[in-house]
Amino acid sequence: MTSSVYTPPPGEYSRPKEKYWLRVENFNFDYHYVRGAIYHQPALVEFAQGQSLDVELVPEPGNPHDRWAVAFHVKGQRIGYLGSDFADEMHEFVAGHNRRGRAVYASGEARVRPEDGVKLAAVFLPWWPEREAFQVDSGVHAECDTLLALLTDEARERVMQTSQNLSDEDARLIRSKRSSAPHLVWSKRGGNQIPVALRLRLIDLDIARKEEERRVRDAARELAREAKRQERAAKAEAREALDESIRQLARKGLSKSGIAARLKCSETKVRSTLQRAGLTAANANDTSRNERLDRANHALTLQKDGFTRKEIAQAFDCSFETVKGLLKDAKFFEDPSSDPGRQQRANEVAAAQQFTKLADAAAYLGWTSKAVKAARSDAAALIRSHPTWSETSCQPI
Repeated sequence: MTSSVYTPPPGEYSRPKEKYWLRVENFNFDYHYVRGAIYHQPALVEFAQGQSLDVELVPEPGNPHDRWAVAFHVKGQRIGYLGSDFADEMHEFVAGHNRRGRAVYASGEARVRPEDGVKLAAVFLPWWPEREAFQVDSGVHAECDTLLALLTDEARERVMQTSQNLSDEDARLIRSKRSSAPHLVWSKRGGNQIPVALRLRLIDLDIARKEEERRVRDAARELAREAKRQERAAKAEAREALDESIRQLARKGLSKSGIAARLKCSETKVRSTLQRAGLTAANANDTSRNERLDRANHALTLQKDGFTRKEIAQAFDCSFETVKGLLKDAKFFEDPSSDPGRQQRANEVAAAQQFTKLADAAAYLGWTSKAVKAARSDAAALIRSHPTWSETSCQPI
């Protein structure tokens, strides 16, 4: 079996002057048993169980058994190999550091097999992110990127997505650019074989591409959510502004219908806003009645100031008959006794105040609906004009 052990030719590896240590921290590492240590006992004989080792990683590109072989050396002597499943990944990166003038070292530990005293060893190799830094510092990524830059955008996108199962056609396309990456280990076999480092780089780039796409999607979703939040905030602000306008107009005495018309919203909206605020709006009849009372008092004031009925009509932009009615109302509201019959009806209509419908109140009093409406209007105006007037009898109290 020893005759099959590969002996590197002189000059295959010359130790660079600088050292690059693969440090392991916080238990973030892989534990690798040294393969083939049994065939390298002379190099291990001096080490005791548990003794620490400074292990040098040495690529063997000329090894006929495995072109990606990575040997472990201690004090310049080979003690065995890194397992082939992991050597495929490490070989090109170790060689990259060597080309940059750095020998690659890792920590190890000697072992002794208790049943027969055979010397063994283990090497500790870091996991991410230390391993990623090791790969980038080797310069191999830059060489891979130089090759990939020669592909069309479409081809580059395709080989990133299919890197772990390349088509023979895409593998041939990549191999046709091999002169741009001369330090990668190119297999002489056909099929979809490409350098391991290049395949790993494609996987990394595909992961980065997907991460960027995810970041863009997340950013777009966040922008949409923020737009929704701003829209909801704007609507809430508009609702509050409308509610405040409703409350202010209600305090000024406008009716629900008047507020709705002024603010171009529904009466239902006005009603619900006022209910939440504990406010009530003026009844439309009250508003109309108050406006007529103010108008009548104004007409009477003008008459007392010497204006004729015709001049008052011109000032009010109304008919002469309307002014006559306004003056008649003003004089009655100022002195109810000036029209005893009208005063009596204003007094008597209170007896039917439990009826909200004019027809019901008219039937109860034996009046016409028109008479009930006029008497109720007079009663309300008298209560407003005379604060000491009784709300139930329209008599001074």
